[in-house]
Amino acid sequence: MTLVHAIGFHVLAHMYKIASLEIFDRVNRLQGAKAKRPINAGAIERFPDAVKYFSKFAVELGLTDPEDANDQVISVNLVKGWLANVVKGLYPVNEISIQEADWLLIFDNVDNPEDLEEFWPLEKGSILITSWDPFAKANPYMVMSEIDLDPFSEEDAARFLMRLTTIGYKEIEHLPKGGLALGLTQMADLINRHDYTFREFLQRYDEKSIGRFHKFKENWQPNSYEHNIASVWALDRVRKGSLRLLEVISLLDPGGIKESMLTVAATEVDLDEFSKTKNQYEEARLELVRRSLVTRKKEALESSIHPLTQDAVRTQMNASRCRTTFTAAVVLLRSVWPFATMAQRHQISRWAQCESLLRNVIRLQDLYSSFILPQKMSISNPKFARLLVAAAWYLTNTAVAQVSAYSDVAQGVCESQNEDARLILSDIYYTGGAEAAETNDKRTAMQNNTAFLHLRLNISETSTFGTKDATLAQAYNQAANANLDQKRFKRALEYYDKALEVFQSLPDYCETMTSICVANLGTAYWLLGRLGDAHRLVIRNLRAREAKFGVDDTESFRTGRLLHVLGNVTASQGQLSESFRYHTRALAQYRATVGNKHHRTADLCFKVAQHELRFGHFSQARAYLDQALHIYTS
Repeated sequence: MTLVHAIGFHVLAHMYKIASLEIFDRVNRLQGAKAKRPINAGAIERFPDAVKYFSKFAVELGLTDPEDANDQVISVNLVKGWLANVVKGLYPVNEISIQEADWLLIFDNVDNPEDLEEFWPLEKGSILITSWDPFAKANPYMVMSEIDLDPFSEEDAARFLMRLTTIGYKEIEHLPKGGLALGLTQMADLINRHDYTFREFLQRYDEKSIGRFHKFKENWQPNSYEHNIASVWALDRVRKGSLRLLEVISLLDPGGIKESMLTVAATEVDLDEFSKTKNQYEEARLELVRRSLVTRKKEALESSIHPLTQDAVRTQMNASRCRTTFTAAVVLLRSVWPFATMAQRHQISRWAQCESLLRNVIRLQDLYSSFILPQKMSISNPKFARLLVAAAWYLTNTAVAQVSAYSDVAQGVCESQNEDARLILSDIYYTGGAEAAETNDKRTAMQNNTAFLHLRLNISETSTFGTKDATLAQAYNQAANANLDQKRFKRALEYYDKALEVFQSLPDYCETMTSICVANLGTAYWLLGRLGDAHRLVIRNLRAREAKFGVDDTESFRTGRLLHVLGNVTASQGQLSESFRYHTRALAQYRATVGNKHHRTADLCFKVAQHELRFGHFSQARAYLDQALHIYTS
């Protein structure tokens, strides 16, 4: 029977012993069957607690005199021999009346069942082994069946907390940190001793008392317990290399940490005794798994860790260790994040990898912004900011969250005025302007996009990377969008022309680079009534994309954007059937790229609904309008 560290482990074994008295003729429980001497010592020397138990048991059974029990080898063999021939009753009348007794032997708190070979009974009987080590159940010859005990479910955890406190079930809105009984018991003691409501406890826990909570140790009722959250994992006994890995893991998303993330750039980590090779990593991981500090998901090649374990590990780190460990986590995460060039940012092929890593970026951002890491922790380079901006761009593309928090933190990190910081700062303005445009915040969009253009112009004049690049072209495009939103048509057209001019001057120019800019310029022409110019411009770019990627490609949402504009233009030209086909294709393309939760998809649901109304298909129109409304309000 295995489970993660928790109060009640030994109590559970004791209660199982009591319950088994009605089933077995003899039940004995051996506590503390853990090795306490070097591995090269003999079994008798390595397990003094087990030997002491067998010696005591031999005396109780009358197998040896107390003065002879000091011969530990004889005592162990006498008990094993007795277990091989246990009978019911002390004095059987005759051989016919002899019945073998059923017995249960409990080895409580075992690291490795193979270590018990010297104490293992020779004949049949029942044996229960309890362990915190998940590998304790790996020996098929000694372990016939196994039980993994999971932490409490949310409902069971709530009911357990209710029994330990006076709070009601409705008051427990959200239980933090999973369902470990030890954490819940300490939580209950703090609530009772300070007369907190559950909400007050959560506020105190989140605001300033995390360290006190994990070091908290009181005499609980009815019995005291020898451990607290910080001590139960015995971090002081973890090897340094394993501890450094654990400290990095304590800063990442607890639910799914890709093993590749911890190994790909390990040699670049400036952290003493951190696992730099695959062999070192596997040794460190094995120790953490055996100590139930992390859990490995073999099929997914991921590791997970309980949030309480993470909190306990972080409380053991001082400010300096926090800084170096945080920087190491950033280096490792950056090594596997799929960064993209300006031309690649809208490609959906990256999104699955971004999604799998996103929660780790969110975790670092939350820790950096919160009290959990030292408030004035400085990052001497813009790597963290670059990672935040990349995550913000992914979120902007998928429209699943507000990204201003990421941009704000990234801007705070980029306090220096070196060239790398300026490049990232321009990305921050770009991201901020794009998000503001998506949410119709025209004022903020204008501010960020104007700053984006000015900074890129400054960089083009002073940078060692050259005078013109695709980012400058995109800056002109974004500034044009901001002006178009505010109906400053003349300035918008000037900026669109500048954007196309810069694109066309690039050495690797191809027409599909300009798809977004062309769609935006086509929209401006449509709004100005220049329908012929809009149609010719957009259809030419669409044909270029079809030649390169195929019809209605899903490389990104760009093709859908062109189809959307063509649907609007042809509708204004009175070509309603053609408009319906363009809008329908655009909707299908958006669904295949940005998905069913993006506002672009909602925009096209509304457009297609208009067509269905014109056809008199009212139920279909209602369905599309419902979809659009659901996306807009979600």
